[in-house]
This record gives sequence, C-alpha cells and structure tokens, in this order.
Amino acid sequence: MSKMAKLIRFRNKSAQTLFGYLRPAIRPEMGGFMGQVALRRLFAIFSALLMAAPMPAKAAVFLTFNGTTGVFGNDLADNPTFTDTIDLGALPVGWMISATISSTYQDGLQDAQDIDFTSVTLNGQSFDIGTTGQNEFRFINNAVAQGTTNLFQISGTSGTNSSYSGTINVAPVPEPATWAMLICGFGMIAMTLRRSWRKAGAVLEAV
Repeated sequence: MSKMAKLIRFRNKSAQTLFGYLRPAIRPEMGGFMGQVALRRLFAIFSALLMAAPMPAKAAVFLTFNGTTGVFGNDLADNPTFTDTIDLGALPVGWMISATISSTYQDGLQDAQDIDFTSVTLNGQSFDIGTTGQNEFRFINNAVAQGTTNLFQISGTSGTNSSYSGTINVAPVPEPATWAMLICGFGMIAMTLRRSWRKAGAVLEAV
C-alpha cells in the first residue's frame, strides 16, 4: 500500500472513530432525527478538515544544471523499486560528460535508507561501479554528449525513506587548432630547455 493510500485510510478511520465517540453523547440530548443530522454534519466537517490538512508531498527527481556543472538526485525514491529518467537537455555533440552517483545509509537504518543500484546509464553507457553496500558509488568519465537529449537512466531497489544524489561535469572537446597550438607550445618549450642544457654543458666544460 502506498504512503498516500495509508494516509487517507488513517484519516477516514480517525473521522469514524470520532463519530463513534460523539454519537452516544449527542443523541440523548438532541434525540431522533435532529441528533443524527447534527452528527452527520459534524462528521462531514471533521472529514473536510482532515482532508484539507497538508500531506507530505513526495519529493520528485531533481536536477540543477547550468550547462557545465550540476547536481541531480531523488530525495525520496519509490519503494521497493524505482526507475528514474533525468534529461540534461541539449548539449553540443561530442562534448564530454563525467558524472558520479552515490547513496548511503546510517548504521541501524538499512531497511529505511538503503539503496542498491541495479543499473545506472548515461546515453546508454553504463556507469563504472566504485563501491557497493552501505556506501553505493558509481561513476562515468568522458561519456559523449549526443545533441538534443542526454539521458540518465537510474534503476534500483530502495527502502522506505531512501535517497541518492550525483554530480555532473561537462567540458568541450578541444578543436584541432587548439591541439595544434598545444603541440607547438610543447615543442617550443622542449627546444628552449634543450638550448639551456647545451649552454649549461658548455659552461661546465669551460670550467
């Protein structure tokens, strides 16, 4: 039974219990039909008040992403199993995405807080498994962005009060011209060092 169904059932039971307590107290005073009408009205008012009371909202999957870095997760994963889809949105084709995902539980609260990932993928590419057990951790490095949609698919089993979170880092791939400049720069540094070594060797020989 879901948490919402349990809460509604509890509210209805509470209203019926109050009706049962008040019925013998009101009926002798008002009697007959009028007493029953008063009780029904009171029952309706109490039920309405209970239904109007705020219910704890189920936390949705969240994503905070500025195009290069971000965080994602779920504050209350479905119990006993869950499958979440998180879309990073459009990213330039070929950009590289790295991400981590983790979950942990406190000692003695495994049944409530434990999450076991069964599958974590980004654009169909599986995360590498770091650790399992009390501290679940997975990661992926240099997954290739695919344009309009970039999807995390996260599945697993969870306790009654379980959560997970992750980090995202996105970086562009250097253009060929950039690589050429880097190589030339390294070459010039190597030539400079070589000349310095030659000069130092000549000075030593002269001494």
